Order: sequence, then structure tokens, then C-alpha cells
Amino acid sequence: MGIEFNADTLASKGLKGFLGDVRTAISNLNPTIGSLLTKQDELTEKLKKTKKGSDAYKELSKELKKTNSDLQTLTSASDGSVNQFATLFGKIGIHTLPEFKQDTTDRNRTSSFAFTGNKFEFRMLGSNKDIACTNVILNTAVAEELCQFADQLEQAEDFQTALHALIKQTIHQHKRIIFNGDGYTDAWVKEAEKRGLLNLKTTADALPHYIDEKNLRLFEKHKVYTRVEVAARYEIGLSNYNQVIRIESLTMSRIAKTQILPAVLKYSKDLSDEVLQKRMVSKDIDTSSEEAIIKQLSSYIKDLYHGYTALDEAIAHRDELTSNQEIANYNRDVILPAMAVLREGADALERICAKSYWPFPTYGDLLYSF
Repeated sequence: MGIEFNADTLASKGLKGFLGDVRTAISNLNPTIGSLLTKQDELTEKLKKTKKGSDAYKELSKELKKTNSDLQTLTSASDGSVNQFATLFGKIGIHTLPEFKQDTTDRNRTSSFAFTGNKFEFRMLGSNKDIACTNVILNTAVAEELCQFADQLEQAEDFQTALHALIKQTIHQHKRIIFNGDGYTDAWVKEAEKRGLLNLKTTADALPHYIDEKNLRLFEKHKVYTRVEVAARYEIGLSNYNQVIRIESLTMSRIAKTQILPAVLKYSKDLSDEVLQKRMVSKDIDTSSEEAIIKQLSSYIKDLYHGYTALDEAIAHRDELTSNQEIANYNRDVILPAMAVLREGADALERICAKSYWPFPTYGDLLYSF
């Protein structure tokens, strides 16, 4: 009785099914080894149900260790088919396939693509996003890797040796992508750079890699996309990115000029009137607090004004650009930083402006009012 070792067998049965067939073949060729394999399984199951550290657990562990030793001795002394099967187990580093328990711990919440025991899991997407594009790219990448594995194993003269070498080579070449620490820290950014991993922080950085020559060849090879279809998706991605930032930047500037500025100016005027009225009553009344708030308001109003003025100038220059990638780079390098500066001025005003004057709900209103 024999089993053919090739990629088709592994693909159709899966690793666990394939190794199960190997064990059955060994048992048929050598009943003594078969009985020891059965005993090994029985002892393993008993150990799972026995309290660790107890005398019974120690005895079972001792007996299992002896059974494993007997198995190794017998398989080493065997020749022919039995030795061939035993060699397969030895090459991949196992004699029996253990039962892997599903990981019950929480996922790494700092990973955008966390492995959670028996699956990979994405972080929550934005409400206007879908996972289709990412899945297409991941499935294509996995298909390419499996294709490369199959090409190596199907052409190998010695499947067991080739499998062992492939496992070792793959782990050695790609272990650098595995990280189980805190993905939010600057230390991981430095470590990723040290490992030679890409760190594409923005859409404008990432989208150009869509049309890298190696990626175009990959999609064409697996008949997922043509070059024209990939280029179209790249342009659509840039267009969406640029349109959203254009709408947000114009809206932000308008809100600052037509809603926030009038509100804080009115609050500043009312405070100034309050100071003047108190002084009319008596010059001895202390108005230093009101005056300090007015000075703060004036300073932040100045920041707000300079913020939306600079943003408007940047928007005007952006409208002169024609290339989608050039516009995306400009949005990344100029528009978004200008919007962040404008927000700083608006946030500072929100912290000192009286609630009755502020034209929008505050975070407190959104979170705690019904």
C-alpha cells in the first residue's frame, strides 16, 4: 500500500488528511508501529483530561515519552515503505499531527490585519468603505505564493526533502512581516524600517504601487485584471481621494469664515461691551478677567483668520494643477497640513467660547445629550 507524495494530494486532502493517510499506511505495513501510534493517541487524550502536576499526569507523561521513544526506535530500524513514511514525518519535524486548540485570546487591537487563532481579521472599516478591493489583492497574492510552492514541489525529485527545504526557506524569507507587539508605537515604525518593510502612510503614497510593473504582471498572470483595468482603478482611487479632500477643504474654509468667525466676534463684542458698562458704573470694578478672555479671543481669531486665508491660497494653487497624482501629492503635502493648522485655531476658540454663542454641538453634546 502506498501514498503518492505530491502537491495535488496535499491540495485535495489537506495536511491533516494527508498525514492521516500516511499513518494508516504505516499501520498496515507494520502492525506493531500501528499499535504504538494508537497507544500514543490514547495517552495524549488521557493527558488532556488529567490535572497537570498530579502523580497520574506524571505517570502518563512518562509512559507517553517511552511510547514515543519506542516509535522512533522502530521506525529507524524499519526499511522500505515504512522508513519512507517515517522519513516524511521526520523531515517536517513531527511524528504525529497534534490537535491545535483555537486561540481564545483577544486579537491584537493595534494590528490592522491581526491573526486571531484560526483566521485573519481586519480592523473596522469606514462606513463608506468595503473590503472587496483588499480581498482581491490578498487572494491574488496568496494564489501566486501557492503557485510558486506547487511549481517547486511538483518538479522535485525528492518530495520530502523539497517540502522540508521549502518550509524552512519560506519562514526564513518572510518571518520579518510577523509582529505581535504594539503597532501604535514609534518603536515599531523604526523596527519595520529596519526589517525593510514599506510604510505607506497616505493614499497618495500607496496608490502609485497599484501600477508597479511587478503588480501588473501578477494581475495579468492570474487573469484577475488587465493592465488597463489596473490603471483605471488607480486613476479612480486618485480621483476619489482628491475629490473628497477638495470638498472637505472648501467646506472647512467656508465654515470658518461664515459660522465660527461671526460667532466668536459676537462673543468678543459682548464681552467688550460688558467691560465698558462695568467701567461706566465704577472705575474701581475689576475687569481683568474679561480683558484676559478678550485678548485670548483676539489672538485665536487672528490664528483662525490666517488659517483660512492660507488654506484658500493653497486651494487656489491646487486648482491650477492637472495631473491626478500631482494633485494627490499636493493635497497630502500642503492642503491637509493647512487644514490641520486651521483646525487648531478653531479648536482653541471652541474651548473658550461660551456655549450659547458656539454654532455647533460640542463633543460633550454629541456624547452625553439626548
